[in-house]
Amino acid sequence: MENQTLTYAEVADKPLLQEQVKKVIDLDVSISHLTAVVSTNVAEETYAFDISALAEDPEMAIDIANATAVAMVDHVAANEPESNGEPILRMTVSASASEANSVLPGSPRHPTVGLITGLAIGVVLALVLPPSRPFDRVMRRHE
Repeated sequence: MENQTLTYAEVADKPLLQEQVKKVIDLDVSISHLTAVVSTNVAEETYAFDISALAEDPEMAIDIANATAVAMVDHVAANEPESNGEPILRMTVSASASEANSVLPGSPRHPTVGLITGLAIGVVLALVLPPSRPFDRVMRRHE
């Protein structure tokens, strides 16, 4: 069953499912764009996985993630084998996305501070550490 969870999680960002997502939310983007912005994360030792979407508009990200979850449930229901008239596996959406979280830096300040800090550390190390001239020693030995 764990392998099935991994398989279904891998399907979430594939064109097969994202074509359904595009139809449901009527987006003016390509299928390849949708496959690029959707990702999944499988929780260890469970049969659950999270679906995430990245978009500049938080509402669009929420819509894409929720539509992908619904498309996944429909896909499983349509393709899962049955036993005695009942599907072997049932998939449900346990929680819909209701708010978006930004994990990207909100401003260019963070990378700029990192760059300046790195340069400052490099200059200090260059001034503090004794000069190393391995090529001078090698050439002098041969003289």
